[in-house]
Amino acid sequence: MITSRLHYLISIILLLSFITIGCEGPAGPDGDSGPQGEQGPEGPMGEQGLQGEEGPQGPEGPEGPPGTANVIYSDWMDIDWNRDDDPTYKAMYIPESRVMGDFIAEGTLMVYAKEEISGDAIVVPLPYVSGSDFLSFAIADLPSDGAQGIIVVLTSTDGSNVSDFTGAQVRYVMIPGGVPAKMKNDFMEDYQAVKDYYGIPN
Repeated sequence: MITSRLHYLISIILLLSFITIGCEGPAGPDGDSGPQGEQGPEGPMGEQGLQGEEGPQGPEGPEGPPGTANVIYSDWMDIDWNRDDDPTYKAMYIPESRVMGDFIAEGTLMVYAKEEISGDAIVVPLPYVSGSDFLSFAIADLPSDGAQGIIVVLTSTDGSNVSDFTGAQVRYVMIPGGVPAKMKNDFMEDYQAVKDYYGIPN
């Protein structure tokens, strides 16, 4: 009797197992992805690789602009007849010892005058003639007077009184030997061209 009941229970259990397996439904959809985890610590740096072979030499670059490091120029200076101030003759002395020695033989000295006319700045090279006024310059080497520099001179071409050139200014440009220079008169007389070529401000 006990054995029969045991066989009966075993049969019931096996039957329920088959029913459970047979009734299992399809798999559900995947769940949402969880949040990304924190970034791990940076790993150690690897060993440096071998140095590559030296590449071929590149082509030669274009020639640069002419050097201006040795070109000397003054600021614009108000005309001051500090040497002579007569009705028919005036002179302005500008100390500049660098015009002495080798510069006289090898260098180029230009002096320019600037005057405001109707609101426009007019720059002219010396020597310059305006009516009977003759404005020029020379290198002054007068050791007895302690004068070594540049003299700007204003004279009259007909003996009449000269103008004062009140408000006018002058500046000089010194181009030593060895510095590229365009020696054509039309170039040196064109202040804007000289200024641009040698990188002179103002």
